[in-house]
Amino acid sequence: MDAAGLIWHPGPCGPPLFDLHLHLVNPGAVKATVRLGRDRAGSPGRLTINGLEVRTPYELTLEPESWRQLRVSAPEPPLIVCIAPELVDLFFTSDQPVTAYVSVVDRTTHDPRTVLPVATLE
Repeated sequence: MDAAGLIWHPGPCGPPLFDLHLHLVNPGAVKATVRLGRDRAGSPGRLTINGLEVRTPYELTLEPESWRQLRVSAPEPPLIVCIAPELVDLFFTSDQPVTAYVSVVDRTTHDPRTVLPVATLE
């Protein structure tokens, strides 16, 4: 299992201060199934991917020799309140070798940061 430590802005009360883009690459000759989650145990949770709220663990398929970019953000907060940016972890597993990285864009400076995943102990 791999994880990436990130920052997002769940209740910005205006434009968000950070944007996250997850990049997944399948260099192999067979389809790969990737499972995304908010914690190592794979507990149910929520994420917003490409503007749609999804339940985690969330599975997606990568075609052979393909690349996908997903915009990942916090789910809408249950109450309309301003929430400061927060640190989060994004966990993922794959049934085939894949490459992954996240671009975190600071919207105050428009400065992107590339975050590489690290392997975690299961």
